[in-house]
Parts: sequence; C-alpha cells; structure tokens
Amino acid sequence: MDGGEGTTIPKDQQKAIQFFSQAAQQGHAAALTKMGTFHEAGVYGFKRDLNEALRYYTLAAEKGDVLAHTAIGDIYSHAQQHQGGGESEGGGVVPKRDLRRAIESYSAAAEAGHVPALHQLALIYAVGDVAGGVERNVVKAVALYQRAANLGDPHALWVVGTMLCAGDLGVVPKDEAKGREFFERAASQGHPPSQHALGVCWRDGVGGVVDVKKALKLLKASAKNGYPPARTTLGMMFLEGVRQREGGGEGGEGGEGGEEVVVVPKNVHGGIALLEEAVDQGDPDAMTQLGMVYATGMHLEGPQTQQATTNKSRAFSLFQSAVSKGEGHPLAHLFLGSLYEEGDNTLHPRVERNCERALYHYGKAAAQGLREGQYRLGLLYESGKESIAMDTRLACYWLAQAAAQGHPDAQSRLDTLLSSSPPSEAG
Repeated sequence: MDGGEGTTIPKDQQKAIQFFSQAAQQGHAAALTKMGTFHEAGVYGFKRDLNEALRYYTLAAEKGDVLAHTAIGDIYSHAQQHQGGGESEGGGVVPKRDLRRAIESYSAAAEAGHVPALHQLALIYAVGDVAGGVERNVVKAVALYQRAANLGDPHALWVVGTMLCAGDLGVVPKDEAKGREFFERAASQGHPPSQHALGVCWRDGVGGVVDVKKALKLLKASAKNGYPPARTTLGMMFLEGVRQREGGGEGGEGGEGGEEVVVVPKNVHGGIALLEEAVDQGDPDAMTQLGMVYATGMHLEGPQTQQATTNKSRAFSLFQSAVSKGEGHPLAHLFLGSLYEEGDNTLHPRVERNCERALYHYGKAAAQGLREGQYRLGLLYESGKESIAMDTRLACYWLAQAAAQGHPDAQSRLDTLLSSSPPSEAG
C-alpha cells in the first residue's frame, strides 16, 4: 500500500488502517473521527480531501464524539488556509471559512469539557472577526478560559493568572495573590510560560514575598524548556545584577533590619549571551533590550568588558526587527523615532533623516503611554520639522500627556507654549 510521496506503509499500519475503516463502516465514533483525520491530513495512502474529512467528522459528531466536533470547528475556523487552489486534492470545492459553524461545533465539544475547544472558542471571542460575523466579546472569552482553568489546563491557568495580575480590561478584578496561585498550579505541570510568570512573581514580590533564588530556579527551568522570554528575563538580571534584603522580614522578604546581599552577581557577557539566544528564538522583548544595550552602551562599562562599546547599526537592526513583530515595543519605536528625526550617516547602512518616519514611531511609542515618546511627539508637532505641519493643539495635547506622567521637561515646555500661543491654537 502506497503511503504517498513514494513511501510504502508497513504491514502493521495497513492492518490498523483496515481496522479503522471497518470500524468506521460499522459506525464506531472514534474510528470515524480517525478516518476523518487521515483524509484531512492526506496520509496513509489517502488523498487530502477536506470534504471527505468533514463527512467522517460529521458522522462521528452525530454520535457525540467531542474530538470530531472540535475537528469540524478547526476546519471551518481555519478554512482560509486551505483555499489557495479552490479545490481539494480529492476533488470538490474546499469548505469556506464559516465562524458561526465553527462556534457551533466548538460549543458542542466545550459543553462536554473538551479543553482544546474551550481554547479555540475563547480565542475567537477574545479577538473577534467582523468579516466573519463575530463581535469581540472579552467577557465570554474570560469565562471560557476560566472554565478551562477550572479543569486544570495549564495554558488556561496561565492566561487567567495573567489577567488576575493585570486586572485585565476591567473584566477581571486585579488579584495578584490569586494570579500567583494560578501560575503555581500551571508551573507544577511544567508549563514554561507559567514557570516564567511565577519566577517574575518571586523576583518582584508580585502577590507575595520576594525570593530571588526561587525565581532563578523557575526562570532557568522555563528557559531550559524553550521559552524565549525566560532567557530575556535572565539576561537582564545578569546584566544588572540582583540584590535581595535578607534576615529582616518574613519568608526572606527582608525588612528594616535586613542585610542586602547579592543574589545574582552582575555578568555582562552572560547576560548578553542570553539575550542573543532569545533574539535568535524570535523574542521581540530581547530585541528591544539588546538594542538598548548596543544603542546606549549601558551595562557595557566595567572590568568585564574592558571598554564601553556601542553598536548603533546593530541596535537599529534589532529595533526594526522588534517592531516588525507586531504591536507593542514602545522603547524600540522611541529609539527608531530619534534615529529618523536626526539621521545618522555613521550607521551601516546609513539612516537618512526622515521626520515622517520619526513622527510614525514617536506616535506608536506615545500611544502606548511612553512619556518620552509623548514628549518627543509634542516637540515635533511644535516645531513642524520638514514635511510635518506645525500643530500647536496636538503639541499641547502630547506635552500635557507627558507632563501628567511626570516627564521632567514637559510641563515647562507646555507652559511656554501655552503662554505664547493664542487660545484657539492651544485649544
């Protein structure tokens, strides 16, 4: 029996396929679902045929098989990934994306407590899809994640724990201690993101006491398990060094009489190596942090490095990579904005002055609440450099935003601007 691409299926697998086929013909639900997976993946001699897969999954779902319900939901929610050629290999039109049918199928599986279906439903409602006819509904998404967490699912425990620590979107009341408990439950199952989150809690005292040694153990476990942000966190700890007050408070938290000791000695080379590894793994926060090291030379002075070394070309490349990963990363946007505002002929390749790009990057940093980005954006609108139109109203707005966050120069600049501008312009 040919397994596709010139391969031959071993006899024991042939017998298993025959068994599944016969059981499916007799209406066995699990066998019907298995046959559906063969047709969906195009393995074991079957051509990839989503319509045939759906036929098997539908028969299995009618018999109450939760895996089949979830598989139907997956096909309808991810159908745009299958529509390149318009037809499946087995003939017939590829099923179109249909989020309503996907939600219907996922809901049937979720009612039976199937965790993957709960995850998929939560994701659909968390993001929403106007084109697909589904409005974003954070309340529903949170409720679904909480149901999965109650079933002990580590990913859901991590998601809900994160929401509890942040007080996410006003839907989940902030409760750091409870969030930490959720991280503990997930970390005990070896979940790398939760090991990282719990490590940060122990390091910073989020929801409980500080214990940097416990934090290190968890962060190293998370990094060993392949979670890039853990390498980034460890890298920054080594770059800066970490002290902890001991002996003056409960649980190692320290107090007035405690002695401050070095728990993580400063190790510049080790920190940079960890950040480089996280960059190679695609972590945008590592790109931003390492970019700041090379842009400013911070952490690079001292006997370990012999000299302060900046590498702005490398920093520029890292910042560009960070912002290409999607929303967020305000510091990367800030540094890019400053490079474009002034230009730099010493970089390779050199960066030409471009105030429109500077405005874009300052705007991204300002919109995310970074006060220096708000201040620089205000100054750019005030001066009206190059093709940027002078706009006193916007300048006042962004300077006021920066001043409200305690920027040391924003309030005085705002006062000067208000005193020299007509009320209608400063409005």
